[in-house]
Amino acid sequence: MEMKLIVGLGNPGAEYTYTFHNAGFQVIDELSQRLRGDMRFVAPASKRHRFFESEEFQFQKADGSEERIVLLKPQTYMNESGRAVAEFSRRFKSMIDPQSDLWVVHDDGDIQLGRIRVDMAKRAAGHRGVVSIMTTLGIRNGIRFRMGIRREGDARRTETFVLKKPLAADRELWKETITRCAHGIIDALENGIPHAQMTLHANNKHEKRPS
Repeated sequence: MEMKLIVGLGNPGAEYTYTFHNAGFQVIDELSQRLRGDMRFVAPASKRHRFFESEEFQFQKADGSEERIVLLKPQTYMNESGRAVAEFSRRFKSMIDPQSDLWVVHDDGDIQLGRIRVDMAKRAAGHRGVVSIMTTLGIRNGIRFRMGIRREGDARRTETFVLKKPLAADRELWKETITRCAHGIIDALENGIPHAQMTLHANNKHEKRPS
């Protein structure tokens, strides 16, 4: 059976829950809720490990085949995300190609707030969680859903706001972006990464800008 491992990056702990740096966790939570409400996705198991939390679904595809979908949130803190992914994936080495079956969702300070970028062969570009995963798994690039967190015109270093929550004026936009990313991942599961990439990037053009 084919498998997709969708990893949302973030930090454990209530103080980080709604911050930009936990964008990956927020998307995974939204995605879990939507898959549980979709009859094509059967949720047989969830697991708590000292390195990660995971939830597994069986996806009944249109062609009659099945695919195992795993949603994973590392519990190792951002800089050691690779440790969690490696601990989970070592049992499924024959099922997971980290270049195509591992999808990573994370915040990105180089992208404007409200925008999402999907990359099929993107290097880490300095994101510490992604660096950890790629270094630990021994890969140079991979599939990434990048969530923009920078307000238009904001020239500050990403480190100054990445652990902050969205401003009140931006919360609706942020919530819409989380939902859109979750929809995009479902689109990718159904129709492939290129289709989701095209749709999400086209929708970026119509996103309202933060004031």
